[in-house]
Amino acid sequence: MKVLYLHIGTPKTATSSIQLFLSENRKTLEQHGYCFPKQPHKYPYVSQNRNAHFMLGDKNSANQPTKEEIERDLLEGIEMVRECFKQYDNVILTDEDLWARLKLFQEGRISISGAGSAAGRIPG
Repeated sequence: MKVLYLHIGTPKTATSSIQLFLSENRKTLEQHGYCFPKQPHKYPYVSQNRNAHFMLGDKNSANQPTKEEIERDLLEGIEMVRECFKQYDNVILTDEDLWARLKLFQEGRISISGAGSAAGRIPG
């Protein structure tokens, strides 16, 4: 059975420390059947250890990404996961902004269709 572990973290719960641990222990994880893939993209002000950031549909910058850029990043991220599953039964993705985006959605402050657009961005 293939399993995707999605660590979404919450603020101030050692998410960065967990991400660093996963990154520093990538080879050991692989020996035990876990893939912690490297982030396929570079986002301003986002650690490479936040390998699920592609799921947010933005570049986390002042520049508004185009629909094509959002789609490309998402498809490349999905392909990264598929490639991991070819070799490993378990894949680990992590990004604390997923929790923040989910919270805004639950509060009705963004819509799923707004993800990646100005309406879907986290204020501040």
